[in-house]
Amino acid sequence: MTTTIDTAPGAGAGVDVFGRAQQAACDQLTELIGRAAACRATGVARSTYYHHHRVSPAPPRPVPKPHVERIQPRALAPAERQRVHVAEWLESILGRRLTGQLYRVGPFPPP
Repeated sequence: MTTTIDTAPGAGAGVDVFGRAQQAACDQLTELIGRAAACRATGVARSTYYHHHRVSPAPPRPVPKPHVERIQPRALAPAERQRVHVAEWLESILGRRLTGQLYRVGPFPPP
C-alpha cells in the first residue's frame, strides 16, 4: 500500500493525506464513542492523539547537571579515597607494591 503525498498549494511539504484523513476520522469518532475506542477504530495510537491535541505547551525539560557535580553511587568514600592516595604515595616512595597490610601514616622522622 502506498500513501499519497498532498502537493496542493498551501500544503506543507510531505504532508501525508492518509494521516490527515485518519486524524480527522479519529476526531469525529471521538465525539461519538470516546477517545480510546476512536483511536482503536482508526488505528491511531492514543499517545499520538494526545500529542496532537495537547492543550498546554510541553513542560520545559530540566537542565542536566554536569557530570562532575554528581556523586556516583559506587564512588569511594572520602576516607577510602585518602587511603588509596596514601598507598599510591608510599608506593612511589618505596618503589614497590605494598603488601595487603594497612600502614599508619604519620610524621616521619627526619632523614
